[in-house]
Amino acid sequence: MESEIPAAKFSRSQADMDDSYGQQDVTSCVKGEMEVHNGLLFVKPYYYEFTVNVKERWRGSRILDVFLTEFRTRDKQYYEAAIACGRITVNKSVVNSDYVLQNGDRITHKMHRHEPAALAQYPAVVKQTDSITVIDKPASIPVHAQGVYNYLSLLSMLTNSLKIEEKLYSVHRLDRLTSGLILFAKNAKFAQRLSDQWKDDNTIRKYYLARIEGDLPQERVEVCEPIRTLAHEVESCLTAECHPDGKSAKTVFERISTNGNHTIVKCSPFTGRTHQIRVHLKHLGCPIANDPLYNDRFKAVDATVEVQWPISLYEKSLCPECEGASIVTVQTASTSSSSSS
Repeated sequence: MESEIPAAKFSRSQADMDDSYGQQDVTSCVKGEMEVHNGLLFVKPYYYEFTVNVKERWRGSRILDVFLTEFRTRDKQYYEAAIACGRITVNKSVVNSDYVLQNGDRITHKMHRHEPAALAQYPAVVKQTDSITVIDKPASIPVHAQGVYNYLSLLSMLTNSLKIEEKLYSVHRLDRLTSGLILFAKNAKFAQRLSDQWKDDNTIRKYYLARIEGDLPQERVEVCEPIRTLAHEVESCLTAECHPDGKSAKTVFERISTNGNHTIVKCSPFTGRTHQIRVHLKHLGCPIANDPLYNDRFKAVDATVEVQWPISLYEKSLCPECEGASIVTVQTASTSSSSSS
């Protein structure tokens, strides 16, 4: 049964669509049309073209091997078929799976894309001046287009739903699963000034609220364990751990309330390492209650919600490759964040 929530539809400009993969042509897609269904936000499936120059570490490797090791969102069978039928090309020419990549080669991959659904929550402008824009970021979307997320990213949604056309400069970021305030500068010079204040003299401070498993002492708990990055995961997340060979890191935790099983804590990071708060809480033996990466007990149960794309919400002619619904996953938020100056 379809949700009674009214559908929300909007489109995004085709400009500024680059991510870590390379240049991306979205002229053949359906302009990021979205709909709300059962409390989740879906973007209609669309064709998407990725283009990237061969990196130095790929030179001398078979094209199939590069896709299997660098882009692990699809399996070997898919990439073999995509290369054979010309969806993956080199210098606009069809090659075979054994083609050895060379310096100067340019790879193009045209694929049919289903973005994972997000929670049906929209960003909101909290404050706006001539120099800054402060946004309340919802959970389940990244700040920038990356990996499997394109239209369902904060900057895309600011353009689409809030009609913010001016260029915004990032001063800091929040993890995809984290909700909270995020600050953007309206010019590069002011962005650098804010960044320096944030990093060097702590004129601007930020803190997070998290619900953790277990309890912490009433007094402040300071963790100064170094953190190192482990690996890139399929979902474009990074995983990290406390390790003597890592980079220096410092987080202070203060207990706000507890029921014995779970505790609300205020988290104040003094450095900005990958997943710093989540890693330090895991080190204390009190991981965030619903953290799908660092809470082993949460990973042991069903940490994701399987969602079928509601096939009735779009015309099959717009999605000719979909014989049925596509399975996507949604993960719940782990922390919320606030900033203060």
